[in-house]
Amino acid sequence: MSDAHLHLVPHADASPIVPDFSRQRIEQYLEVAAGRGVGELCFTEHYYRCVEAAPYLGAFWEGTEPATAQITIDMVEADRSISLDDYVEAIVAARDFGLPVRLGLELDVFPDTLDAVLGHIEEYPFDFVIGSVHWLGGLIVDMEATVPIIEARGLRRTWEEYAHVVATVARSGLIDAVGHIDLLKKFGLRLPEEPIDLYREMVEGLVAGGVAVEVNTSGLSEVPGELYPAPTLLRMAREAGVPITFGSDAHRPEDAAAGLEVAWSAAREAGYDSYLRFEGRTPAAVPLPGTS
Repeated sequence: MSDAHLHLVPHADASPIVPDFSRQRIEQYLEVAAGRGVGELCFTEHYYRCVEAAPYLGAFWEGTEPATAQITIDMVEADRSISLDDYVEAIVAARDFGLPVRLGLELDVFPDTLDAVLGHIEEYPFDFVIGSVHWLGGLIVDMEATVPIIEARGLRRTWEEYAHVVATVARSGLIDAVGHIDLLKKFGLRLPEEPIDLYREMVEGLVAGGVAVEVNTSGLSEVPGELYPAPTLLRMAREAGVPITFGSDAHRPEDAAAGLEVAWSAAREAGYDSYLRFEGRTPAAVPLPGTS
């Protein structure tokens, strides 16, 4: 089994963190994951955190209300401390050393710059690329500080915009999987009833683009207390023939592969009997544990 969403560099609270891409740190993740029945890890550092990303993403917060934009500016300034070249070199070296790791990337997607970003990363030997929506323009949607802003602008409106961006990116077929597809619920921003129409829009985008949906376990330890995606959305994806990947979204060694047994069970309950593992951006189906 594999965990295909992990980060070696935790997020910064205020000042930038010095990245640690040492083999020792990678081995710490592998040791914890092995204890949870997972033998392969695909690391997926955030693209926006890489210094090389700046000219390709640009000042994506421009045009956003100043106070909202400032939240994003402060976060990006604190978080953008990773050298993409150093990260890639470290994972490739670990793999060449014989460690069971794969090289991935989490793209923080903005439709207007997606083509330019993908042109940039083509020069790197990535195995797997996740497309995740953390921002709508300059509004970050998974940060507690912006919850009042989202509530004031309208929860339904924000969910509609979020679902549309997810569907647009998925439909492009330029990524391998959509990460934590219903991330907007992270701090309890739920509609009174499940937005089946918006779920359908996102699933249709996945189908059109031939893109997988990630079953992400980080929500189990957050406010939602459940996986991303929600059970209804996962069932809809299965009924539409959308494949899945699994990810813990760990940012510390102790969280590697956390909750994956729950994710495997949820996938089986939704009707899945396999998941996708990527190498060189090429998928291969792998049987789920507990399925014949």
